[in-house]
Amino acid sequence: MSGYKFIITSDADGKAASAGSAAKSHAIRAGIRNGWMSPGAIGAERSRDTVRCKKELNGRYRLPRDKGTRRDHPNGRDKTGLRQSGRPGRMLAISTTLSETVFDPFDSLPIPQNRQVEELISYFLSRFNLNASSKGPKMLWFPYAMQSVPAMCSTLALTAAYCTAKAPLLEGSNSDLQQEGLRQKGEAMRLIGKWLSQVDVVPQDAQSAFFVTSISTLACVEVLQGNFEAADTHLVGVRNLLHSLGGHERFRDEILCKSINIADILLAAGLGRVPLFPLLHSGAVDLPDEIYKQASEPPLDHLISLGGGSNDLVQIFSYLRQATYAKGSDVVTPESLRILMNLADHCILRHLYGSSCQDTSTSSQRLAIAITLAAHLFMYVILREVPTNSLLVRTMGSRLHKAVQEMVDDEDIWQGHFDALQWIACVGLLGAGTEASDMRDKGQYFVALFESCTVRSRNGLRIEVRDPAELERCLSKFLWDGKRCNRMLQVVVGSGVPVRLDLIENYLFR
Repeated sequence: MSGYKFIITSDADGKAASAGSAAKSHAIRAGIRNGWMSPGAIGAERSRDTVRCKKELNGRYRLPRDKGTRRDHPNGRDKTGLRQSGRPGRMLAISTTLSETVFDPFDSLPIPQNRQVEELISYFLSRFNLNASSKGPKMLWFPYAMQSVPAMCSTLALTAAYCTAKAPLLEGSNSDLQQEGLRQKGEAMRLIGKWLSQVDVVPQDAQSAFFVTSISTLACVEVLQGNFEAADTHLVGVRNLLHSLGGHERFRDEILCKSINIADILLAAGLGRVPLFPLLHSGAVDLPDEIYKQASEPPLDHLISLGGGSNDLVQIFSYLRQATYAKGSDVVTPESLRILMNLADHCILRHLYGSSCQDTSTSSQRLAIAITLAAHLFMYVILREVPTNSLLVRTMGSRLHKAVQEMVDDEDIWQGHFDALQWIACVGLLGAGTEASDMRDKGQYFVALFESCTVRSRNGLRIEVRDPAELERCLSKFLWDGKRCNRMLQVVVGSGVPVRLDLIENYLFR
């Protein structure tokens, strides 16, 4: 018993008082450390102890009680008005040195705590939405990171990078979080380097999985910060490690596979290339029939002609429509949504940058490329919720802007493709939601493209199509999210600025 001390939790007046937070925290931790028992087992154990110790305890450890206490305070209430315990006495609690930190009183975090660490953990659990629906994935990830110091450090570094990209102009707390994120990234890299230097042959065990997951997470950090070359170095290292362990097929760690896939896909989108890894998920997408029905309307047949008779565009837009409806559903599992988005991403990347990517010699083929780039940008802004201030989204927006610039000089593009051009302009505006000067200019360009498409020729007359319902009907033939897209549409259409064809044409065709 030398490792414990007993605390009498009643004050000098003999009034009962609750145990302190430190004693309570230690009692809970001791229970967790000693293992859990089922409620039935606990009850049976207590009953046996009571029977066994009844005679031994009878008449012992009683405290003297002031007989006038109940008479002085009717109804058993003390001076504070609180009801006293029916069994006054001493409460015994085990106490050792405990953390006084309010956020983590059990000292359960694998890393030292400070205010910035607490804020990053709170942000991760409440507002971190990268590649996640409003439920599920991050609640599975955090307990995983709690088991490893490098995994927790890399997770906090990713949270800081996401928070900074989400609101880079905020000062004070955000700058502190950014610095803490850099410190956590450096600590994770130090631990990974130390681990690699200590092993001649990397063992295939749980510890190795934690370190490989941490490297993949650091790749995501670099992507959000715009350091694509550094992210590529991390992923090449992951590929080499997995190869030395016999290939990724030998790993069945779900969190590890998720971290590799998302880092690989994000980097491929930033660099404009096909992913290094295949999809490592297991299982199939399970969606309600209602979502398949919603995603099939309006039909996507008009995309077949743009794809040169191929169904690639139809498949890509089908995946993205299903993911859009699934993201707002309460019955679709986060795992199904994640797999669906990864399938769509792989299809887009292979279509744009694969060895069999289509030719761009004709106007319809160039338009198909621009539509695919716009679909990719739509996915990252609306579905994956990558911050528009991040260099990743800005790079994708610049890529779309360049593709549009290269095709608008072609008069054939404007024949019968007003809806497609207008939808591309809307997606470009969604991706330009940033204060960066380069994206402000591109945003103005997409506004001009949108405005030019509102003016059309019908029966030899030039008319203006600005009715929100009519515009939404036209734009829904591709991809549309009513909540965010309609908000943006109301700002553009409801601005009340008249269309100036001369200015638009000068801006687009100068």
